[in-house]
Amino acid sequence: MERYQKKFEESFIKVLEYKGHTVFDTKHSVEEFKNWFPTLSMEHYRNGLRRGINEILEKYKDTVGNYIFRSKKYGYGIQVEWRYDRNDTKERGPKHGYSATTLGKDETKFFTRKDITLFVEEIKAHGVINLKEDISFSPDIKEVAYFRLENKNEDMIGYDIFIENGEIFRTFDIIEIT
Repeated sequence: MERYQKKFEESFIKVLEYKGHTVFDTKHSVEEFKNWFPTLSMEHYRNGLRRGINEILEKYKDTVGNYIFRSKKYGYGIQVEWRYDRNDTKERGPKHGYSATTLGKDETKFFTRKDITLFVEEIKAHGVINLKEDISFSPDIKEVAYFRLENKNEDMIGYDIFIENGEIFRTFDIIEIT
């Protein structure tokens, strides 16, 4: 088992150290960034990570989760799993970012901060529930056990919006960066 663990650990490529946190490329995030955006330098990629980490630390209070750092200016999206190192069994050390991929313009164009609103409009159009204008006070949404719209583009990258037990969830929180 130790032999496999060592091999697995060596597959992480350190991309950035910032404010005591490290971001690792676990699959092909840097390679995809270079393929999707050949005119941008790696400094653009690292700056995107820095801005995303700042948001996680400030807005999300360093919360473990899955995030997409979406650049409005350049159109890329960096998927990041923010968590403790798996060897940190007591979860006392700093959290780190693990990025498997970078998304291109075609993959990021369909989600924005307004994606929840668009999702709710789709639900209304499908006649699943009759929502009031302010969905947070709608009794109808509280009655939905589970609902998910099928979207092939979202499925390709693992991003999804769904209702479960009357609450709206996303598989990734979107952090818009400039």
